[in-house]
Amino acid sequence: MTEAPGGFVDELRRWRDARGMSQARLAQQMKYDRSYISKIETGQEWPALDFARRADEVLQAGGALLYAYKQGHAGPQKDGHFDGAQLVGTRESGMAKFYGDFVDIEADWDALFAVSSTLDLAIMYGSTWRNTHRKRLITLAERPDGRIRLVLPDPAPESPVADLYAHMLATSPTEFRQKITDAISDFQSIGPRRHVEIYLTARVFRHAVYLFTHQAVLALYALCGERISTPAVLASDGELLSFMRLDFDRLLDHSKRIL
Repeated sequence: MTEAPGGFVDELRRWRDARGMSQARLAQQMKYDRSYISKIETGQEWPALDFARRADEVLQAGGALLYAYKQGHAGPQKDGHFDGAQLVGTRESGMAKFYGDFVDIEADWDALFAVSSTLDLAIMYGSTWRNTHRKRLITLAERPDGRIRLVLPDPAPESPVADLYAHMLATSPTEFRQKITDAISDFQSIGPRRHVEIYLTARVFRHAVYLFTHQAVLALYALCGERISTPAVLASDGELLSFMRLDFDRLLDHSKRIL
């Protein structure tokens, strides 16, 4: 991360010291993980706008932290993606990072889970992803304010979406329905039942959604039925994140809850 002297990081430390707060206490007040506060103050992470807003409120900085944030500069390019905040207009749109392939997100999942207590998912079945991050999913669901909401295609025989997706993925409808059934069983075993909600829908997914508390990942689906690299975008605030939250809420309206 690069930042002008006296910028957001310096202001964050100054206001935290002025209020007599440790990193742990500030993290508790903001509902973030302490390690995330440490990474920001040591320049390892550049936070989303929502973090700056929340810090300004908790530390009663009167807008000073928000001003410093908006004057700051985003981090340098990293392997596998570029930082969208370096581009004109992307902070307003909310595109924080672009990944050339979904697998390139791997290094960022840990940070997304660490600072989140809620997760909304709209996925076909996500077998590899959910198995890879099972421990993180359990940890999130077991938090006192933890909540996971999952929307899957309806695997019922009368539902047309399973046949459509099976055709897109060049697999049999029976095999695709079994993958959804397996996903339902896996998520039923994650965390306290009251913290996990599962929904089924007959609506067609044009993309996969991973909505965390403060940021979200939008992953595109390949329509050609072939295994090719599928791009993804990390959204932080802005119009893209607002669209994703609204779209997910509307999707819930057209889904039936089974857990």
